[in-house]
Amino acid sequence: MKQKFVTFLLGDRLYGLDIMKVKGIEKVENIYIIPNMPKSIRGVFKLRNSIIPIIDLKKRFTFEEDQTNLDIIILVKTNEMELGILIDKVKMVFEIEESNIQTPPILNSGINRDYLKGITKIDDKDLLMIIDLDKLFSKEELLSLKSHL
Repeated sequence: MKQKFVTFLLGDRLYGLDIMKVKGIEKVENIYIIPNMPKSIRGVFKLRNSIIPIIDLKKRFTFEEDQTNLDIIILVKTNEMELGILIDKVKMVFEIEESNIQTPPILNSGINRDYLKGITKIDDKDLLMIIDLDKLFSKEELLSLKSHL
């Protein structure tokens, strides 16, 4: 069975999200900073009548690189909560055969292996790391985040 993934870049690394969890891609002009939030929460923005927290995956994954661009987000829904994920660049939608997705190896890339659903080769040089949104934040973290909004 094939699965579809929305892919994007963080730095020069390619990541994917299950297309069924993605609600849209937005250009954000105003991010409002909320004091005392965890480092990986860059702030919030207003979309229609909702306040959406903005997650910086580079901070969540403890990358040593510069901060993520502040204008492109992928809107996702996980554990009944909408989040915006800051990305550097949207790539494309890939359809991948499940049998081609491998268990993620132990990586020295700053990413907790638990956050990854799998990894697959896209072509001779590119690997796609598939993020498991449901494991990226615990339910307790999301409840805490909701209480700050």
